[in-house]
Amino acid sequence: MKIIWWINPDTIIDEDIRKQYENILKLLKQLRINREIDFEIIKNYNENKVYYGNKKNIYVSGTIAFFDNGIIYYINPYRYYEKSVIFLKNILEKGEMYLYKTIQNNQKLVAKKSEEKIEIEFKNKAKELGFYGNLTYKYRLSIPSLEKRDWGRASQKEIDFLHENPNGKFDIIEVKTKLNWEALGQVIGYKKLFCKERDLSEEKVNCFIVCKKDDNIIRFVCEKMNIKIKIL
Repeated sequence: MKIIWWINPDTIIDEDIRKQYENILKLLKQLRINREIDFEIIKNYNENKVYYGNKKNIYVSGTIAFFDNGIIYYINPYRYYEKSVIFLKNILEKGEMYLYKTIQNNQKLVAKKSEEKIEIEFKNKAKELGFYGNLTYKYRLSIPSLEKRDWGRASQKEIDFLHENPNGKFDIIEVKTKLNWEALGQVIGYKKLFCKERDLSEEKVNCFIVCKKDDNIIRFVCEKMNIKIKIL
């Protein structure tokens, strides 16, 4: 684990910014001593290329980036100085687990935003992909008989897209960045719940997973279970 800070202290003129720099530097030194989390200051932004997902170059000044397994979590200590200090103090107090948890939450947020973009792309290409009927976004399943069994707000289920075919059949569509086991489990579970909700036979409901990246092993399982894959 290492903290990279893109900052050139030689260019700091404002006295308040200088104090902020010194306070953050002090916290970073404490992290190195007390938590053995190293840090590095990079002054020249243009000559240092940092890769996000091994694809995107990031050039930023005054930004702290936390690297872990190819994931970058970054904060701007001057724009969000007070939050940055609280964040670094939490790492100092609680250790690496706090940092890992933050990175994981950030990773989930990035994945969610990525999936939202793919959902918009799919919606625009739905007819091109063969979905000509009525398309409902974020269809919320509602089954009173199950909700009485403590199916609370936190566990309510939403289908990414519900497609109603002109022939009366339905398609349950889950959208993911990459074909994964989560998507496989979701379409199987949602199909069971949707059939119960509408009192339908399973022959009237098909399952689709729409994604950007394929996976041969999961595709093999999907094909055996008659779950169709659409690659955007």
